[in-house]
Amino acid sequence: MKIRHIVFSALSLLCLLIALCFMWMRHSVTAENFRDFAAETFAGSSETKYSQFAAYLGESDYLTPDGMMELKNTLESKMTENSIEYEGKYLLSGSCEKEVTILRDTLSVNAVATVYFGDYFGLHPEIPVSGGYLDESAATTDFCIIDDLAAWRLFGSTDVCGLDVRINEKLYTISAVLPADRSEYASYYGEKPRVYVLYSSAAMRDERVTFTSLEAVLPDIITDFAKTMFKETVSSYTDEIYTVTGRFAPANLFDNIKGITSLGVMEGKSFPYYENVARIMETKCALLLVFEMAFYILGTVFFATLLVLIFRPINENLKEKRAAKKRHAIY
Repeated sequence: MKIRHIVFSALSLLCLLIALCFMWMRHSVTAENFRDFAAETFAGSSETKYSQFAAYLGESDYLTPDGMMELKNTLESKMTENSIEYEGKYLLSGSCEKEVTILRDTLSVNAVATVYFGDYFGLHPEIPVSGGYLDESAATTDFCIIDDLAAWRLFGSTDVCGLDVRINEKLYTISAVLPADRSEYASYYGEKPRVYVLYSSAAMRDERVTFTSLEAVLPDIITDFAKTMFKETVSSYTDEIYTVTGRFAPANLFDNIKGITSLGVMEGKSFPYYENVARIMETKCALLLVFEMAFYILGTVFFATLLVLIFRPINENLKEKRAAKKRHAIY
């Protein structure tokens, strides 16, 4: 084998390896992103296709608990009209954030409370450090879920499930402890501990709860069926919805590359930190995909050049043989 054949073979292989490295880096960006793959988690081994959507509102949109219940009933009516069994077959959640105080005996911490309606933890399938999620209909007392920042500051341990705390002077039992975000995105999570409580629990009954984040995982029996159903259902609050499913797929990342400058943290509304983080991840994945495809293309060029170098002499040799046969036939 000629030296130039070896060089182009090595260059082709090197480009392929570098492209694969960029692909691995792209996948590693979302390795611990549970929320944006809730549809896949919920579907499991089911043959039914599910799609995930979100809408982000301002307090002025005034999506109250009664409004959430109306949205829930509307979605279920639409699924019934289309002969879709909805019981346990979809997820819907609304949430917002409130500043609260958590008390344990004489200790207190200021915290961010995620106040939620519906299947919040189905849409945010985080694995607890300890404890587990409760079915709100089966709970006999007000319960809350805290992060490990709150657990350590209040108790000096994460083994605190079943213990009581007071949130805005109302008694709650801790059912689970979630890990705080300690990744490179921790600054968006914030330094304050977090607690998760139902909108109907004691500390929120006298609060003006207005949901600013609306999320759903819905059965998608035909293309865009779920998207159309969700968009029509929330149209009285917003006409801007986001398709979460597949947001990190190469095709969607290529679309986002066109508007790469707008992929950073969203501004103008009260967006939850996880959406801001997801959009930062999109930016990273889009940039990594650009380099990945560049090296795939470069490797293809080197490989095509190698094939030309190998087969051109063979082709020329065949031409010479055919020409020689023709000359022999004439004489």
